[in-house]
Amino acid sequence: MTVVSHFCRFVGRGFDKLARFLLWHACAVFLFVVSAARGELVDFNDGLPEGLSMGSIYDGGTDYQPVAGTIMGYGNVGLYNSGPDHTTGVSGTNHYHSYPYNGNYPQTILFDTPVAIPSLWATNYSGATSPITIRAYSSVFSAPSTQLGTFTVTPTAHGGSSNFVWTEYTGLPAAGQEIRRLEIRGNIGQYGVLDDMNAVVGATLTPASAIKVMPLGDSITHGSRNHVGYRYPLYGNLEVAGYDVDFVGSMSSLNSDLPLSPSYSNYIEQNDIFFDKDHEGHGGYRTDHILSDTSVTNSISVNQADMVFLHLGSNDLGQGTSSSSNNYAPAINNLMAIVGRLRAANPNVRIALAQIVPFNPSGSGYGRAADEIPGFNARVAALGESLSTPQSPIEVVDLYTDFDPKALTHDGIHPNVYGEQLMADRSYIAFQKLMHPGTPVVSPEVRVANQSFEHAFLSDGEIAGRAWNKGWTFDSTDSSFSGVWNPPSTNYLDAAGLGTARGADGARIGFVYNTLTVPDESQLCSIEQTLGAILMPETLYELTVAVGKPHDIVYGGYRLELFAGDRLIGFQEDAVEPDAGTFTDASFNILSDTLDPALFGESLKIRLSATSLAFETGTGFDNIRLTTAVVPEPATIWLVITSLPFIWLTIRRRPVKPTAS
Repeated sequence: MTVVSHFCRFVGRGFDKLARFLLWHACAVFLFVVSAARGELVDFNDGLPEGLSMGSIYDGGTDYQPVAGTIMGYGNVGLYNSGPDHTTGVSGTNHYHSYPYNGNYPQTILFDTPVAIPSLWATNYSGATSPITIRAYSSVFSAPSTQLGTFTVTPTAHGGSSNFVWTEYTGLPAAGQEIRRLEIRGNIGQYGVLDDMNAVVGATLTPASAIKVMPLGDSITHGSRNHVGYRYPLYGNLEVAGYDVDFVGSMSSLNSDLPLSPSYSNYIEQNDIFFDKDHEGHGGYRTDHILSDTSVTNSISVNQADMVFLHLGSNDLGQGTSSSSNNYAPAINNLMAIVGRLRAANPNVRIALAQIVPFNPSGSGYGRAADEIPGFNARVAALGESLSTPQSPIEVVDLYTDFDPKALTHDGIHPNVYGEQLMADRSYIAFQKLMHPGTPVVSPEVRVANQSFEHAFLSDGEIAGRAWNKGWTFDSTDSSFSGVWNPPSTNYLDAAGLGTARGADGARIGFVYNTLTVPDESQLCSIEQTLGAILMPETLYELTVAVGKPHDIVYGGYRLELFAGDRLIGFQEDAVEPDAGTFTDASFNILSDTLDPALFGESLKIRLSATSLAFETGTGFDNIRLTTAVVPEPATIWLVITSLPFIWLTIRRRPVKPTAS
C-alpha cells in the first residue's frame, strides 16, 4: 500500500479510488515509455524448414529498393534456419544471414520508415579472424547519407558445425538519430548473422497498414432492391471510431446509387469518409455456392483478409437444402469448410460469424422457414465456439435476438436501413472484441431509428398499422392496438394536412389506443425499439419523448421505459400532462453506475405505452430522443470541490511582482 493510498483510505473510500486512478495512469505512462524504448522485436522467425535459406536477393545496382515492403539484401543474403543447436541466447531458429562478396559489396537491410535500434544480437562465424562491421545510415540510398554508428562483430566461432556464440550490441545510434539502412560489411568467407533486433520510435519495422476487412455472404451482404446492405453503416462505424480499414473482395457493386438518400446517415458528407464498396456478397448464394465459386475462392486467397464478417445460411434454409430434418448438417459443414479456406489464406484471420437475421413468418416464400432459424443459429454458435482458436479467434454475432423482421426488413428477408444499422452496430461490437480481446468495448453511437415516425407517407387523418412500423415494433392485444397516424387538426392543433402538431416533430406520430376496457396492465399494447447501442459505465442516459393529448379522445396517460437487455433500468409515468391538442416533452434520466455492473454491454431498448385501462382512451408519442453524457466518478468531483480552498490560498500567497514607480 502506497503512502498516497494510505492517505486516501484515511480521508475516504472515494479518494482511494482516485489514488488508484492516478497510480494506474502513472504506471501506464511508465509502461508506455518502457515499451517505446524496447520497441518491436524482429526475430525473423517465419517458419523456414531447418537448414533451408530463403535465398539470395541481389539488386545489381547502387539504388536499393525495399523488397516485400520491409527488408532487402544486396549480395548473398537471406533468412536461414540454423536449427536448435545455434540458438542459445536468441529466440527461434531463423536468423538474418549474410555472406559478403567483399568489403565493397555490403549486405543491406532497408527500413520503410526511420527506426532506432537500441539493441540487436549478432554472431560472426567465419573461416577468417577479421571482424564484420554493421553500419547504420540515415538514408536508404548510398548518397547523400550520414553514417550514424558502427557495431564491430568479432569472430567467436569457426566453421558452421560449431554452436553460434551470440552477443548483444547496444547504443546504436546516438540519441535522436533514426536509421533507414543497415550495412553488413566483411571479407569473403565471413558470415554475419543477426537476430532479435529491436526497432523503435520514429517508425516500426513493418509500417502500420489498413485492416483488411471482407464482408462475405449473400444478398444481405450485397444489398437488395435499392438497399446498400449493412456494410455501409459498418464502414461508417469503423471509420468514425478511427480504425483504418480496407474493405476487400471481388465485388464492388451496389443495388442502389451511393447511399445519400434521406433514409441513410450521410457518413460521407458528415465525416468526409469515402465508402469503400469492395465486398464478397453474392445474391442468392447458399453456403455450397460460396465453396464452388472459383472467383470467391480466388478472392479469399488473394485478399488474405485480416477480418471477415460472415453472414451465410439464409438461402440454405429458405431453399430447403438445410433444415431441422437433416440437423442443418449441409450448411454447418460448408461453413466449417469456408472457415478452413479463410485460415488457409491467412492463418491469423479473425472471423465474426453471424447468427442470421430472422424471416417474417407471415411472408411468402422464405417465411415458411422462419421457425428453422433458431435451431440453425444454435448450431452456428456451437460451431463458432468449437472452431475458435487463440491464433484465429471467432466471435459469434447475435443478429437474431430482438431483430423484428416486420420492423427491420423491407420484404420480410432483407434488412431495411434500420435493420442494416442494427446489424452494423452489433458487428462493430464484434470487431472490437476480436481486435482487442479482454478490453471493454465502446458502444456504437446511440441512434433512435425513425425517431419521429416519418418513414411512411400518410395523408391527413390516415392511420397505418403494423405495415408501416419501420424501425419500431408495434404490438396489439384483444383490447388495444398501436400504429402510426397523421392526425387531423380536430385531434391536434396545427396538424392539418401535412402540418406538425403543436409540440411534435413532423406530420406523423405514433399512438396507442384502447378499443375495449383493458383487463390488466399486461394487456396494454406498446411501441418499442431495440437499439444497437449498449449500456456503458459512468454514463448518464436521458430519455425524452414528446407525449400527446388528443382533443376528441380521452387521454390515456403515458409510461416511458428504458431497458438494458430484458432488465428495466428506468421509467417515468404520468409526471406531466400536455394541454389538450398538443404535445409536451416528458423525460427522465438514469446514471448507469447506480445499476448492476453485469448489465454493462447489454443492448438498450425503449418502450412506450399508456397507463389507462379505460375504454376508448389514447396517447400520442413523437420525437423520441435518448442522449448520453459521460459522468466522472463522485470521488473526482469531490476532489475538485474540496481542492478549491487550496487553489484559492495558493493564489492569495503568490508573490506580487514589484512594479516600477
